[in-house]
Amino acid sequence: MANLAEKPEVRALLAEREAAIKADLGDNVSALAEDMVSRYVGLQLVEEWLLKNLTDKGVLTSKGAQRAALTAFLQVADRSTRIAVALGLERKARKVQTLDDYMAGGRAL
Repeated sequence: MANLAEKPEVRALLAEREAAIKADLGDNVSALAEDMVSRYVGLQLVEEWLLKNLTDKGVLTSKGAQRAALTAFLQVADRSTRIAVALGLERKARKVQTLDDYMAGGRAL
């Protein structure tokens, strides 16, 4: 897993996701929100890895017990949902200059 995050194509994908989320949050993102976005993107990577593991190996052991990967997946999914809620689930509209402001020679927002 640690090696996966070091691969250039994975790092590029994570950076792209992070940039997209920050763009959805608007222009003025606090340092705390930036940290939460980074955590969220990292958790997405872990969640996807655990989901692939569960898909490949199943949710139960050969003796019928629940696999630890399922518990971990559910915990990661819960944590990423909490971060998403804290950040805000909807896209925030960016303020734009009105036509009247532009015609009056006002500054761009």
